[in-house]
Amino acid sequence: MGILLKSQYTIEQASGDTGLARISTPNIHYIGPYLKTVSGELYVGDSIRTKGEPLVSRSSPQDQKGGPQFLPYDRLRSDISTEADKRSPYPGKTTPTQKQIENGGFTRYFFLDTRTNTFMEVTHNEFKNVKKIDIMTYKPHTIDWFIKYPQFNIKNLDVLKKLGSINISPYEYVKYPKKVPKIRPYK
Repeated sequence: MGILLKSQYTIEQASGDTGLARISTPNIHYIGPYLKTVSGELYVGDSIRTKGEPLVSRSSPQDQKGGPQFLPYDRLRSDISTEADKRSPYPGKTTPTQKQIENGGFTRYFFLDTRTNTFMEVTHNEFKNVKKIDIMTYKPHTIDWFIKYPQFNIKNLDVLKKLGSINISPYEYVKYPKKVPKIRPYK
């Protein structure tokens, strides 16, 4: 091991449940201070100048599986399959109802793609299906949208722009008429 900077190692405390042992006595749990380097090496001691012998991970007999029935997949987390079934959200646009137009506002729904820091607008139904969406990659967000006073939307968009890039105008939906005309059948 060469010279290590202070940012390249940490001093931690091992207890009986950390599963560490000295390399000379791998069957006895190590309890006490140890050094952990950025490369993953572990050493006995609390000073980089007087580092002790290396530490190894001590595995208990119940962790070790063997024999002809052994499959390496036995140790996988059970919830991995449910995480793999998650999907990305489908883009869509929220259309305000007549009552929301009369009230002057409604709620818009977005997902922030954490890989690209861009927002994607979705419908209310898609937003309700958040259990099916990978929320580690797509973070849900909602904002109140004003039809009567679009200048208030500028502040809402500024909050979203601090989180990621968004390409919508604060004056969208302003052209909605106060009353939606009823469509009569042609005679």
